[in-house]
Amino acid sequence: MQKDMIKKRVLDLINQESGRSYKGLEESCSMEHDLCMDSLEMVGLQIAIEDEFRFEFDPMNDDFEKCFATYGNLCTYVEEKIRETR
Repeated sequence: MQKDMIKKRVLDLINQESGRSYKGLEESCSMEHDLCMDSLEMVGLQIAIEDEFRFEFDPMNDDFEKCFATYGNLCTYVEEKIRETR
């Protein structure tokens, strides 16, 4: 799957879980500060990403704080997980 498609799908999930309507995001956008996502929205986003991309986050090995720090970090993480599972 191409990076642009992953970014679009992640953006769609962010909009769905946050109840907002972002048209486009810079990769440096902070999930917490710029997008104002709270912990419940982040958990919802995590579950939505797992369902959409058919992989699970590993609570023992994944650095959630880093993965969910920015939109770019999250897209990169999803891209890497997709590559690992294929």
